[in-house]
Amino acid sequence: MAIQKREGKGLLAGLYEFPNALGHLTQEEALEYCKARGLMPVRIRRLPEARHIFSHVEWEMIGYEVLVDDLEKTNTEGFLFVNRKHIAKEYAIPSAFDAYTRYAGIK
Repeated sequence: MAIQKREGKGLLAGLYEFPNALGHLTQEEALEYCKARGLMPVRIRRLPEARHIFSHVEWEMIGYEVLVDDLEKTNTEGFLFVNRKHIAKEYAIPSAFDAYTRYAGIK
């Protein structure tokens, strides 16, 4: 599973998250997002939309599961690729991503 550390300031600062982009990407845009970060997509599957409501912000999310190839050779963004069994134990992923952690078999 690919995860990345959030910036040190702002909402959910310093926690981990799945790679993401602002706005809603089409499937084709999601593939381009991966390629632009040096990843080689092999397969993509759209996941259901999700909503997370904070006390002052509402996130409307669209998720994609993307299978990629050659992780160490092409990972230009410095994503962490972690065994799903270790994510829940070693990395704090905010509940805002719960809708997608279950597809990853994390929770």
